[in-house]
Amino acid sequence: MNSSLPRLSIVIPSFNQGDFIERTIVSILSQDYPALELILMDGGSTDETMTVVEQYRDRFAIVKHENDAGQADAIARGFAMSTGEIMTWLNSDDTYLPGTLRRVGEFFRDNPKAAFAYGDYQLIDANDALIVEKRQPDFDIGIVKYAFLTVPQMSAFWRRDLYLQSGGVDPGFRFAMDYDLFVKLGSLSPAAHLPFPIGRFRIHPASKTTNLESVRQHEDRKIQDRVCKYSPIRNPLRFALARKWYQTKLVALLWRNGSLGVRLRSRIGNRFKSLAS
Repeated sequence: MNSSLPRLSIVIPSFNQGDFIERTIVSILSQDYPALELILMDGGSTDETMTVVEQYRDRFAIVKHENDAGQADAIARGFAMSTGEIMTWLNSDDTYLPGTLRRVGEFFRDNPKAAFAYGDYQLIDANDALIVEKRQPDFDIGIVKYAFLTVPQMSAFWRRDLYLQSGGVDPGFRFAMDYDLFVKLGSLSPAAHLPFPIGRFRIHPASKTTNLESVRQHEDRKIQDRVCKYSPIRNPLRFALARKWYQTKLVALLWRNGSLGVRLRSRIGNRFKSLAS
């Protein structure tokens, strides 16, 4: 029954994504999830973002349009105002696939002991064209710590109690707030892998993923220095050996779920593109 689905809080952090934000909003609202709390945290956009949002304002529980200290700060403050049993955020250039929110809600309803879950995802371009579908491996906290994200942010959901226990989103991160959060959540409660695509991650010239690679690497190392038994800063040789072990384990998991070939073809294609440019 619809009434038994858990209340779902989705925070949309936004800044000058007027080209994409309507597609983000529609991908959520078109699913007609019956217990939705939608929160916009806009960092003072100067483009058409708020004009677009006004068309859907009555569907939002909270709309904030004010300066913030960055994306992580906006997400953390949005969660602090939220009330849903299940929580997530969706960046204002990403989208959900049709019908996925109900499937997520049903999973948490039917598995009351599950506190953290994620699904597969798709990469899309600025025009919504599919680049590749990424099938994720089953959860392994060692792989998450040493071999980086196996939990795609746009396809991840968790219970409020677990979020509060973890300490929540650290507003000090510029890029790796999701990696930091998922290490903390996954160390408390191993994540369930839902074997279907949920979110669509958009690659475009203005995206953070395109422009902040050096920041990501620095923040990733900072997190690994804190959570890994062998620090990449204080014990780089042992870290490298442990990383190789977990990378091998990751390859085995990808082989087992049939997605290794897709990953390799994608990496080879990206390598040729970078050489060509």
